[in-house]
Order: sequence, then C-alpha cells, then structure tokens
Amino acid sequence: MRTWIIRTTMAAVLSVASASAASAQTGTVMGTVTDRETAQPLPGAQVTVVGTQRGVITNDDGRYILQSVPTGEVTLRVQRIGYASAEQVVTATTGGSAVADFALQPQAVDLERLVVTGYGEQRREDLTGAIASVSSEDFVQAPARDAAALIQGKIAGLVVTQPTGDPRADSEIMLRGITTVIGDRSPLVLVDGVPVTGYDDRSPLELVASQDIESIDVLKDGSAAAVYGSRASNGVILITTKKYKTGMKPTISYNGYASVQSLYNQPDFLDADDYRRLAGEGFDFIDHGFETDWQDQVLRQPVSFTHNLTVTGGAEDTHYSASLGYEDTQGIFRRSDQQEMTGRFNIGHSMWEGKLQADLNLLSRVENSTEGIDFDYTWRQALIRNPTDRVYADDGTYQVRGIYFYPNPVGMINEFNGDEEDRSVRLHGTLTYRPFTNLRLSALAGTEKYSQLNGTANTSMAVRSTLNSTLFASRYTRATEDRILELTGTYSNDFEGHYVTLLGGYSYQDFEDENFWARNEDFPTDLFGYNELGIGDALGEGRARIESGKSSHKVIGFFSRLNYDWNNRFLLMGSLRYEGNSRFGANHKWGLFPGVSAGWRISEEGFMDGMPFDDLKLRLGYGVTGIAPAESYLSLTSYEYDDRFPFRGNWVQGISPARNPNPDLRWERKDEINVGLDYSLFDYRLAGSLDVYRRDTRDMLYEYDVPSPPFLFNEILANVGHMRNNGVEAELTYDIVRSADLRWQASANWSTNTNELVSLSNEFFQLGAEGEEQCFNTGYTGEPVQKSTHRVCVGEPIGNFWGLKSVGIDENGAWIVEDTLGNPISIEEAGDQYHVLGNGLPDHYVGFSTAVDYKAWDLSVNMRGAFGHQILNFQRMFYENPTNTEYNMLESAFDPVFGETLLDYELDLVSYYVEDGDYWKVDNVTLGYTFEPSVLPGFLEVVTGARLYVSGRNLLVLTGYKGMDPEVSLRGLDPGNDFRDTYPTTRMFTAGLGLTF
Repeated sequence: MRTWIIRTTMAAVLSVASASAASAQTGTVMGTVTDRETAQPLPGAQVTVVGTQRGVITNDDGRYILQSVPTGEVTLRVQRIGYASAEQVVTATTGGSAVADFALQPQAVDLERLVVTGYGEQRREDLTGAIASVSSEDFVQAPARDAAALIQGKIAGLVVTQPTGDPRADSEIMLRGITTVIGDRSPLVLVDGVPVTGYDDRSPLELVASQDIESIDVLKDGSAAAVYGSRASNGVILITTKKYKTGMKPTISYNGYASVQSLYNQPDFLDADDYRRLAGEGFDFIDHGFETDWQDQVLRQPVSFTHNLTVTGGAEDTHYSASLGYEDTQGIFRRSDQQEMTGRFNIGHSMWEGKLQADLNLLSRVENSTEGIDFDYTWRQALIRNPTDRVYADDGTYQVRGIYFYPNPVGMINEFNGDEEDRSVRLHGTLTYRPFTNLRLSALAGTEKYSQLNGTANTSMAVRSTLNSTLFASRYTRATEDRILELTGTYSNDFEGHYVTLLGGYSYQDFEDENFWARNEDFPTDLFGYNELGIGDALGEGRARIESGKSSHKVIGFFSRLNYDWNNRFLLMGSLRYEGNSRFGANHKWGLFPGVSAGWRISEEGFMDGMPFDDLKLRLGYGVTGIAPAESYLSLTSYEYDDRFPFRGNWVQGISPARNPNPDLRWERKDEINVGLDYSLFDYRLAGSLDVYRRDTRDMLYEYDVPSPPFLFNEILANVGHMRNNGVEAELTYDIVRSADLRWQASANWSTNTNELVSLSNEFFQLGAEGEEQCFNTGYTGEPVQKSTHRVCVGEPIGNFWGLKSVGIDENGAWIVEDTLGNPISIEEAGDQYHVLGNGLPDHYVGFSTAVDYKAWDLSVNMRGAFGHQILNFQRMFYENPTNTEYNMLESAFDPVFGETLLDYELDLVSYYVEDGDYWKVDNVTLGYTFEPSVLPGFLEVVTGARLYVSGRNLLVLTGYKGMDPEVSLRGLDPGNDFRDTYPTTRMFTAGLGLTF
C-alpha cells in the first residue's frame, strides 16, 4: 500500500512538472483584425494557428488574444465571411507576447470560402466545375418551408417553385431543365456528407430545420456530380449544418418568430347580390334566399410560431453543438395544421495532437399534420357554391342539393378527420485518423430510420348529409431504414508549386421499405374514428381492403478523384465512380461514371498586368451521371393475383403476368459538357460567373407496348430515349458601397434553357406504329372537359400545350377556331384539328437580391421572375362560362369574348384560356435592427447579441396573368397547368427575435 502511494505521488508530481514545463514553452499572440478599406474593426473573424487546433474569435472591437501558442515561428491565418483570408508568420516567445494585426480585403464573392464538393472541400477560387454555394448570411430571410426555399432565386439554373400554399407541401426543384420522361426528377440531397433518402411522402429537404443550416452547395454540372454516380443526374444538393468553430466561445442562441397569412389574390366570383341581379336580367340562376360567403366559411387568418434554441461550446480537444426547434404552422384553411419538432446533436473529439478525430451526429424530426381532408377539392367547392345557399339545412345536417360533384365544403372540412405522424432519426459517426500530415483516413457509418403512421375516418354527419354513402375508416403505416458505410482516404501534398490531392473511397448503402394499409366500412358508430377498424360490417362481408408490401435495394460504389494545381494557374480535376445498383438488370449491374474538368487562371498570366481583373478563370468540364430506376424489381418478371374463379369445386385465386423481365434495364445516362468563366474586378468589388452547357440524357426509360405473346405482358420498361438540354447561366454580385457605416451589395442571376426530345424509339421498341407521328398526349383537364392538355413529340420540347386554337366567336356565342391549314372554322367542325398553343416552361429565369447594412440596421430584398412561357388557366376554362348556372362562376364570365359577345358554348379547352405567364415577384423584404449589448437594460446583461426584424413574403407580383398566382407547377410532363384544385397561395408577414447569450 505504501509503495502504491509513493508511486502515485511521484507520478502526480511528474505530471504537474511536465505540464508546467509545457506551459513554460508557449507564448501569447494578440492583435486586431480590421477592414482594409474602412479601417473598421471586424468582430467574428476566426484566428487560428496553422497546423493545430488552436484558435480564437475576435471580439466586438476586432481584437483577439491567442494563448498557448508554441514558441518559435508559427503561421497565423485569419478568415471571415465576405473577406479574403490572410496569413502572417509571427514569433512566439516563451512566456512572452507577440503582436500580429491583420487588415482584410473585402470581397463581393468570398473566393476563399470552403465549398463542399462531395467527399471533400475546396476553396471557391479553385473550383473547376459548375458549383454554386450560398451561406446562411445570404439565405432568403423569411420562414422557409424547406431548405430549398432558403435559396429560391439565388442560384442561376436552379428553379425552386412553391405553387401551393399548403404548409405540408414541399418545394419543387428543377436544375437545368427537364432531363427525363418518366425517371426520377429529384436531386440527390446530402446532409453533412450523408445522403438523405426521399420518398413520395417525404422530401429530403425537410429533414433539417432552416435555422440549423450553415450553407447549401449545389453541384450543377456532370463533372462535379459524377462522383455520386447513378443518383446525380438531377443535381446534388449538399447541406452543411451549423457546428462549433475553432475559437468560439460557449454560446446559447434563441431564434423565434410569429407569422400571419392572408389569401394572396382572391378570385372575383359572383356574390349573392350578383346572383339576384343576373336572375332579374333573365339568366337561369337559382336564388335560395340566403347569403353565404363560402370562402370565408372554409378559410381563416392563420397564425404560426417557430422557436429554435442552439447551444454551442467546447475546448481545444472536445466540442459540441445541440439544437432544438419547434414549429406550429397553420394553413389558410381551417384545420390545416402542422406541428414539427427537430433535434440535432453533434459532438467532436480529437486526441494525439489532432491526429485522431471522432465526430458523432444525431438528427431527429417528428412531424404531426392534418390528414384525411382534401383541401384542394374543398377549395373548388367553396368557389363554385351558390352564394345564395346556406351551410346547414333545417334538420341540422349540411345543406346539399343533389348536383353532380357538389358536396358541401364546410362539411368536407368538419366531417372528415385524420392525422399523420412522421418520424425521422439519423445517427452517423465519423472517425478520422491522420498518420502523418499529408494523409487523412476516414470511416463513416450510420443509419437512418423513417416511419409514418396515419389514420382517416368520416363521421355519421357526413353520411346523413350524403357527403359519403357509408362510414369508413382507414389506417396506414410505413417504415423505412437505410444503412451506410463509407471508407475514404485523402492524400495532399505540395511538390514545389505542384499541389496534388488524391481521394479514394468505398461506399455501401442498403435500403428497406415496408408498408401496411387497411380500410373498413359500415361502422355502427363514429365514436372510435379509425381506432376500431374491426367493428365495420364490410370486413365480414369481404368488402374491406388490406394491402401491404416490402422492398429493398443496395447501392455500392468505388470512387476516386484527383485534384491538381500548378502555381495557382492551371487546375485539373478527374474523378471516376464504379457503381453497382441492385435495381439494375442482370446484364448491367454495374456502371462507370467519369468526370473531368480543368481551369486556367488567366489573371495569373503576365499579359494580364495592368488589367482590372483581380481574378479571371476559365473552366471546362465533362461528366457522366445517371438516373437509376425509381423502384426495385422492375427488371424482373412480376405476377399479380386476380379475382377468384371456380375450379374443380373450389374458388381459386387467379394469377397473371404484370411485368415483363428486362435483364438490360439500367440507369439513364446523362453526358454533360460545361464551359464557364469566373471573374472578380475592381478590388474584388464586382464578381460573377458565366456558364454554357449541353446535357444529353441517353438510354432514357419509357414504357413500350409489345405483343403478347411472345411477351408475357403487353408493356415493357426499356432504356431507349434521348433528351437534350442546352443552356446559359450568368451570375453577378457588386459591392455598391463599402464604408464604415454603410455596406450595400446587390446580386443578380439569369438563366435560359432549351429542351428537345431527340428520340424515343430504336430498332427494338417504337413509340407508336411505324410511319406514325412519334407523339403521345399527357396532362388532363378533369371533368367535364376531359381532354389532354399537353403533347410530347420527338423533335419538340417538353411542355407544349395541345388543343383547339380559338380565333373568334360567332353571333351565337360559339367558338371560331383555326383548322390545321390556318382557316377559321366553327368549333363544331373542328374535330381533332389541334395546334400547339404555347409552352409551359419559361425560357428565362431571373433572380435579384440586394442587402443594405447601415450601422445597426439591415435591409434585404429578394425578387425573381420567369419569362417566355404560357399558363393554362383552369379557373377561367371552367368558371368563365355563363352557360352552367348550377355552379358559381367568375364575374368575368359575363365579359364579351374577344370584345364581341357572351360565350354560349359548353366548356372546352381552347387557346383563349392559355395566357402569357411572365411574372416578376417581390418575393421577400426583411428589415432588422441589431442592438448593441451596451444599450440593453441591466437585467439583460447576459445577452451578448439581440436582433429584432420584420419580414414580408410574396408581397407583390407584376404580371399580366389573370389567375391567382403565375407561379404554377413545373413538375412532370404538363408544366404550366394552373389547376383549379390547388391550395391557394398566401401573403405572409413575420416578426422575429434573435438572442445570443
């Protein structure tokens, strides 16, 4: 025992002596970081000792004190968003202090900011591919539906639309045009380097709370995205969450806001007074003797709240970051609600002087929302309901009239019940080892689980009011899980001006998806809703329905990438991914996806001396990416069970082929070439880029009719088609004013895209019979018109409207249309003499944003627009016709058509309802004020920062379009359809508060 005490005491003494000796061999460096042009101090700059984990953040006066700096010569690096980084060699003396001041050059575009490129990072100025990056400081400063809404209008070529006001809906995304006919159109999304799986009922962009996102990087061209192989043709979106930064002080921050909404553009339908006036003028309107504002009956003025709390801290070896967010969102329809809670935790630890690092990430999300109410269809019924009618009949049931497709909209909201809960949990860990300075080995492993549970039911009141013929209830559940393992190695070195980075890696990911659904009817009571499915009579009578399913697939990849930089003049990148996917056919289980790009920094050449360019770089890239089949087992023979039939005295369930095998099924291959130019001028005050690209999607999937026999089934999925997109993109940022009190910056972007379906046939599979026009119709008007809205033809672009071309109206109120030779004829004689009536895809997209910081005030404005396209106005097509007086209609139904006479013809799709869709939106305006801690009351002395702001969203639209909102869906093969059953968009006003402790 005594020996153990002596040894322990000696060890403790030696440890203290060693620590004291180590402390004595370090020094302190202090200084100030300022703006080179204004000489103003720069708070929030990060000062680090190159090659170590030591760092500090400058205070409000731009000062820093960096302690425990190793003695001798060390290199300090200073970085701050919006400024060029700077380095300085200083000599730290044992127990002494050294001074190092820095003056940073402001930049309109932060060229030295690290951009996530996939399995790594690069400085923006070293990029050779078409990669866009937006940091949190430049996000749209308004409540965001998902991550895509934060960068809406910010990136040239990336189109983000929100055609519905439904709080449960996700943003629609299109990058560089439509690249497929029936393939998946969703981009690949990664959060902190890990892919997020998206499903029909869950967008991967909803996983992270917008307040937790640090930056969003978008790999736009093939050379940049090729490293992700068969999932990257629609672009790659890389989301980086906020984490601890070296030198940060422990902080607690709170961000919260409240929002109110109102209907953006209320359509002008007839009211009760109009009904009675028109009835007096001889029109066949029915006056029920009441007066009801049906829109007011189903809508409300919603109020929503969001709260987010973040805790960040740590020391040199261990750091952590955690956040908790809660959103309570109301839609403009009554009972249209959504609550969401997100939690995120990150902890990192390093040891052995930074050689070994461990990082653990946990992300959880729970969303509860209203289910079972068709708000889109409710909106239709609220518009067409007779304004002289009443909500309730004398017996207390809902007033119904026995008219075709005419349910009571108030009953639809009140008597259909349901809810849904969605849960997502992601757990990932990364272990990184640096055996020596130039080599980094990393292993990432993790899992993601997603589950959905919903239930729907109606009430006995719905049955008594003939909203439904029977009491029904249903339950649905879904569970998915994916697991990932990635092993990477990165080697970097500088060989006398030749800087090389070599990456190699292995990726494995598997997926499982299962679901169950049950529905029963004829319940004896509605007291239990969907919680007693077994008591419905339909179960015993064999009319209940039960469905279930399960699927799985795997993706395995081997990848490598080489980055080469010679004296910051010539840049080269080459990547290769060899990927296998179990969804591919037996003959094509593996694919090869190369990418190569090069850059020439022209500004480093001698002949550029005296030119105003601070940076000028030419880029050229080529890459191959893919779109994998959207479902598992599509390459295999499939059978389905049919109705039962009597056989040898028993009822036997029939079985028949449902899918042909195709061992040659594979990915859709996209080849893309991109030429780009990046530039900065006038002391980095003006910066921009220009990109020109061509992308060809070959081996495009399509369902073809085939003879049966010899085929088992009359359709087959095959890789045949070819689609081409050409485009140009430009971005420009200008620091208009840089001064001590005022900084004013403006940014603009523009893009254009042309699309052509080059081919959809080959020697084995043809679109239609030989010699026929290679076309098919798509899109649908709905009842009672019941026509296709678009036509897709080989040699033409996607998005062409297809219908009768109206050129006038006769004295009887019937349409005069144009035949295929250009002659005017009566619509009665037209038959199928259809024309292309326009195109729903815009030719041009423009975005503009400006930000002004004046002392403690900040103002940001975001605007965007789309031009050169058409929109089919469903509201006018269905409700601008005075002949069907059973339904309410627009006031404009009584305007003379073409200024001549009233329409007196049945509903039809004619070009009169296809309008120019050009628009310019003042999308968001935010005004904020940041309080200095010194002006806050004494009881708030723990507050180190406070900001108060107000914001408006969807404030103003300049357009000639007559519909509610020209921002309509561009998804699918029928872009530009402004459907009548669409949750209306809203205008939003927000007040928010941010606090830092």
